[in-house]
This record gives sequence, structure tokens and C-alpha cells, in this order.
Amino acid sequence: MDCGIWVTQWMIRDHLWRHYGVQHVNAATRMRLAVDLVMKSHNDLAQAVISKAIGHWERKLA
Repeated sequence: MDCGIWVTQWMIRDHLWRHYGVQHVNAATRMRLAVDLVMKSHNDLAQAVISKAIGHWERKLA
């Protein structure tokens, strides 16, 4: 089920990957991909997501 994440990462960072057999999909890879997708300029909801995330962490820290 990680093949789609692997391919997406390869598309984004193919200039960094020379040996394709050593990349692993883990929680950090999934999070980086999610953040990349949310923060791109094409996402009209990026600011709303950021505001909600900040609000969530502020409540969690209180």
C-alpha cells in the first residue's frame, strides 16, 4: 500500500534519488508528503488548515 507514496516521493525528489532500492516509506515520509501537499500554493485551504493545526496544538499544550 506504500507504493503510491513511494512513487509520489520519487516524483517530487527524483533529483536526490539515484539508487531506488534503499528508500523506505515510514511515518516521517507520510507526514512530509502530507505537509508538502497541504502547503503548496495550489491548495486554497492551506491557511485554514494551518490555523486549525495551530489551534489544535495550543489546546493540547494548555
